[in-house]
Amino acid sequence: MSQRLHTAIVDLTSSDTVSYQYMCREGVDAPPLATFEKNFRREHVSDCALGLMRTLQQQHNTSTADLQHWGGRLYDELIPHELSYAFRRDAHSSNLVIYLDPASSWIPWELLWDGDEFLCRRFRLARLLLKCGPELRAANERLRGERSGRGSLIVFGDISGLNASNEKAVVEKSLNTIYGDNVWFHTARNAADVLEELKKDYELCHFVGHGEFQAECPAKTGWRFADGSVLTCRDIDAVSSRATFPLLIFANSCNSARPGLADAQAYITSLYRAFLRQGVPHYIGTILPIPDEAAKDFAQSFYKLLAQGLSVGEALGETRRAFAETTRLGIWGCYVHYGDPTFRLLVPQEKHVPGYEADQPASRLGSLGHKTSFSVLGKAPNDEIHRTLEHYKVATAKNPGDGEAQYAVGLCYLQLGLHELAIKNFTRALELMPDYPDAYYYYGLSLIRGRRPTLLSLSEVKRIEDYLKTAVQLDARPAKYYYLAAILKYDYYLSNGLLCNPSPDELFLMAQDKDQDAWEIERLLHSVPVRDPDLISKVRRNHETLKI
Repeated sequence: MSQRLHTAIVDLTSSDTVSYQYMCREGVDAPPLATFEKNFRREHVSDCALGLMRTLQQQHNTSTADLQHWGGRLYDELIPHELSYAFRRDAHSSNLVIYLDPASSWIPWELLWDGDEFLCRRFRLARLLLKCGPELRAANERLRGERSGRGSLIVFGDISGLNASNEKAVVEKSLNTIYGDNVWFHTARNAADVLEELKKDYELCHFVGHGEFQAECPAKTGWRFADGSVLTCRDIDAVSSRATFPLLIFANSCNSARPGLADAQAYITSLYRAFLRQGVPHYIGTILPIPDEAAKDFAQSFYKLLAQGLSVGEALGETRRAFAETTRLGIWGCYVHYGDPTFRLLVPQEKHVPGYEADQPASRLGSLGHKTSFSVLGKAPNDEIHRTLEHYKVATAKNPGDGEAQYAVGLCYLQLGLHELAIKNFTRALELMPDYPDAYYYYGLSLIRGRRPTLLSLSEVKRIEDYLKTAVQLDARPAKYYYLAAILKYDYYLSNGLLCNPSPDELFLMAQDKDQDAWEIERLLHSVPVRDPDLISKVRRNHETLKI
């Protein structure tokens, strides 16, 4: 039986309203996005998060009742009734990915208490960041590439006050069951030395040591080493060579200054985003310093489960539950995972469970955006489009989990005007790549089915707008998202005498400083047959008119 995968895209930009775009899929079923909202009190959320942090800091005797108290108040403040119902009807074997803006990553989503269970124990919970398309693409390329077989790396940072040797021995033994003799320990001279080692195509890196968080300059946040040097986010970002960083980094480290929860979460988020830009798709870190023995045992359990073929989310989730059920230590609530909970280190690529980062053939790296973009297809003759279509249909037959191939098939069908087939393939692409903004855009464009917007029903328009909103949340840069939204406002709402917010002119203004692609805009006007010359002129005014 296939596992359910819940996704929730969280928007906390409003001062008093939290909104969600939610989907739950199982197997090939992909229902439409549901949108939920709830009013909340930001100060109350901060107070609850602080209460959770103080409770967790009492690690040798963590009060479960206090965690439930603060986590329950936080749940009531942030989770709408409809979303709560969707969450609570599920068992403990499903995955949940929460998409967050970095500014809202400080909230301890893992510790929300629904009255029966904490969110990170009800689900195999992971996080991903919004508005970081280039970073996610780098991570996807890392996953698609062939593995070097180099194995794993253990690194010591500043280990003052830590029993690091004991952790090293246990972790090394656990990793031997996955990588055999390909488990390497690097004696770091300084931060620059470790950075060079991280670029050598290891699959996994286990870091032990202290870290630093610089609130006034997050770029200076990083891992501290014995000589006092710090491997900062800025250092990691500065790598411009074709280096291959690890697939997964497990950092048993934390800002040793015992920061507030916001700083502790920002410490992990900053490092994750820096490594993500270098193609690291998975980062697991702690929001508090963990006692030596507990950190060692937690890592040992996690790696043991990975070696049995469990996914990253399954291994982390089962380890959380084991610690919660057998000890009074609250460290199960201190670990945060950024990445795809369905990813398995030890499953062959052809058997990989389709998820957020489905494995792709290395030969197609970079090809999708150049060979099968909608604007490029618009310039191609029909026989070339059919050849491209057949190529990607073969790819999907060989690997049904190839999300980019499903997406390319959808683009071909859309260009050919076969809207029902395009919708079918974009639906499948969204199941496999829910973090790909263009898939939402083209799915919405397909739902128009070549009709004038004024002829659509209100429910159809609302559905298309929901998908556009998701595309913008994932990547706010492409101008075409705003142009399609403006066309709907102009040719449906205003043409039918309805009020709309934002107005078409406001959307056109938003589009002015976005990424412009003249051919994409022409393909949009070709796909949506608007007749008003003023509307067409407004859409084209920033572009040279191109002949289709």
